[in-house]
Amino acid sequence: MFKKKSQMHEELSLTISLKFNQIQRESLPHLELDHFIDYLFNIKWKKVEPQSLSQAVIEIMNTDVEHMVKYLSTDAIVSSKQYSLSDFDELFGKKNG
Repeated sequence: MFKKKSQMHEELSLTISLKFNQIQRESLPHLELDHFIDYLFNIKWKKVEPQSLSQAVIEIMNTDVEHMVKYLSTDAIVSSKQYSLSDFDELFGKKNG
């Protein structure tokens, strides 16, 4: 249906913003818009894209927060593999230098 993901994102930007703000307000106050968009395009629609704009709107508005949390947890684990323990010194109260 959509020629490019950027076209799809542009046409759905209002719906994405509305749902993102709702999730932020009700469940995940530190959620970033990029993470929500990544979830939609790389997880929810990875295998099957919506066939119409109205179907995409329905799917966005029915986004399950539990699935978002699973995605964010998995993404954090995968992305943290590129760091060493010393990269987390500030998190544990250690000062660099």
